[in-house]
Amino acid sequence: MNKTTNKVSPEVRERAVRMVDHHRADYGSEWAAITSIAGKIGCTAETLRRWCREEASPKGPWLAGPAAQTANDRDRLKLLEREVKELHGANEILRKPVLSFVEGAEVIWRQRSWPSASSVEMAILRWVDWFNNQRLFGPIGYIPPAEAKANYYAALENLDMVA
Repeated sequence: MNKTTNKVSPEVRERAVRMVDHHRADYGSEWAAITSIAGKIGCTAETLRRWCREEASPKGPWLAGPAAQTANDRDRLKLLEREVKELHGANEILRKPVLSFVEGAEVIWRQRSWPSASSVEMAILRWVDWFNNQRLFGPIGYIPPAEAKANYYAALENLDMVA
């Protein structure tokens, strides 16, 4: 079992890897580009594939793929993941009031026919009044939002008087 090896100069190796990168879009897949170019330079497709992976990874062929990400890629990925997490949080914050207003819209949908537009308007106004002045809202101490707003501004006035 004698294994023969053909030594290829580093210049040819670099050129072959550049050719794969440059002509990858001309073929249906990366493997098709590699097999075509490997036949032209006189090496096996697997050898050229390994060269491409080694060239893509600064640490060697064992880190090809996701593990071969550069520090810049990792930083960008962390930034994007943090941004996605923030957007999910903002989405949750926005979803809660929308659900409340959807409940208000149900007031309109419950009654199938309305005698006039003004009766719809009055139903909406009654619901908005309930939502702001009568509904007990847990996160602010089970008091109506209008009362919480009045308490907030009263506390601000007290702070202004003290200062």
